[in-house]
Amino acid sequence: MVLTPGLIMAALLFGPPAKPTTAIPAKPPVAKPAATPKLPANVVARAGAKDITRDELMDALAAVGVRSAVMEWLNQKIAIEREAKRLGVTVSDVDVRKKLEDEKGKVVRNAMQQIGEPITFDQVRQRFGVTLGEMEWRIRLNMLATKTYDKYLETQVPTLKGKRKLAHILIATIPLDGGAPPMTPEEAKTRDEAAKAKIDAVLADIKAGKITFEKAAVQYSDDKGPDGRGSASQGGGMPFTGRGTLDPAFEVAGWALAKAGDVSAPIKSQFGWHLIKLVRKGEEATPADIATYRKDYIALSKSNPRQFTEWLNNLIRQQSLVFNTSFQLIEKKPVATAKPQVKKTTP
Repeated sequence: MVLTPGLIMAALLFGPPAKPTTAIPAKPPVAKPAATPKLPANVVARAGAKDITRDELMDALAAVGVRSAVMEWLNQKIAIEREAKRLGVTVSDVDVRKKLEDEKGKVVRNAMQQIGEPITFDQVRQRFGVTLGEMEWRIRLNMLATKTYDKYLETQVPTLKGKRKLAHILIATIPLDGGAPPMTPEEAKTRDEAAKAKIDAVLADIKAGKITFEKAAVQYSDDKGPDGRGSASQGGGMPFTGRGTLDPAFEVAGWALAKAGDVSAPIKSQFGWHLIKLVRKGEEATPADIATYRKDYIALSKSNPRQFTEWLNNLIRQQSLVFNTSFQLIEKKPVATAKPQVKKTTP
């Protein structure tokens, strides 16, 4: 049972909205929700004509072992609160109440989609057993976990030392979208030769001053990206990158460049032919470079739910959870026994 960033109570309670069907049926008349009965204070719910009391609920929880699952949630809560305290992270009551109001609206809208009729938040609480205390508990813990994780990521941004900001121009020798059928050896050879001739011509124009590297990347590079936001649109520019993350041949050529502005000879990778330019070494990064790198690193980390899960699991592993197996959820009162009566005798 793991918390994830952006936990939404409505989704937990009711699931995703139902998908619309092709044909739209006639809308049934809207029935007025039945009046909510007033239940006794010790009654958790009423199933038909049978009341489920607090004691019955606690007995059931103890019997089916739900206590263990609840303890896991509490264990997570303690781990998150400990890390939040270490990093100086807090969540204000004002922010929690604002988020609670937002979530109440989402709960009502999702409930209306599920049941197909108007309903108030109080009626949702009665029908689905939602409590404000549970919602606030989850919201507060989720907000604290998210803010703490964000703060943690800020402390984990690696240094730019040893990294390089490169730019490249790619003339592809393979379909980059992967959708084309495999080429025959003859077709692959022809395409490779054409790509090599094109990259040689581009390099000659750059050396002759007919075009800048950046304009050539925009005009000729095949690294367009699926959304048109690949390196070509950035003048070939790539983010600061460390060793071990790029194509081996590309990496060797990029790290062989001595100073900013140097351009490599044509290099063949698994994708095609490249020209590579050294924009800046990490040791020469500007404050703007560092700020952009931090922002991109944090955004990329936050977009990966698996990293959040690993972070939370690591927090939990740092503390032990030991159950008291003799603990009773409900204390059993000892049965009173009648004291034996002692008959008085007269001397």
